[in-house]
Amino acid sequence: LDLVQLEKYHRAFVLNDSNSKIIKDRIASLTDDLLEMKPLSVMDKSIVPPGGDKHDFTSMGPYWWPDPAKSDGLPYIRRDGERNPEYHKITDESYFTTTIEAVENLAIAFYITKVSGYAEKAAELLRVWFLNDETKMNPNMKHSQFIPGINTGRGIGLIETRYIFKITDAIILLRSFDGWKKEEDTKLTKWFEEYFN
Repeated sequence: LDLVQLEKYHRAFVLNDSNSKIIKDRIASLTDDLLEMKPLSVMDKSIVPPGGDKHDFTSMGPYWWPDPAKSDGLPYIRRDGERNPEYHKITDESYFTTTIEAVENLAIAFYITKVSGYAEKAAELLRVWFLNDETKMNPNMKHSQFIPGINTGRGIGLIETRYIFKITDAIILLRSFDGWKKEEDTKLTKWFEEYFN
């Protein structure tokens, strides 16, 4: 994120002129629904990952389909460029992306407006996805893009965290919010260190 640009938006917002209204309307369009958003979690998925721990992020290789020549469809076969709709039955990838986008937009809205409700909602979403023992994602991608009958996860599955950098940007913005505690910041930093390892 460009902090210089965000600071310009903040100053324009404070002036309360016609530019402020444009900024307010834009922020409202990006965040009004997010303030009512139910926090999402890896625990929401209906399947248990191959490793047996629902806290593990899980997704299926999108271009792999049941083999019609086999009664159980295993092992799955590749149909290049054709997405298997089964991929969308496992919600971790879409929920993770939704959480990242929501946290980013809320943190930006907080930085520009200094309205604590935006930061509180962003912090809630972060706590549920990354920090709360009951709902957090384990810091690994061991079971991302698994292929039924072939493997329990693939390195290529890391692509599903391609937007994770937005979380680190958002946290920098949230550090000026009193409701985001130092111990939570430290805990999330540790999550990222474990994920990196």
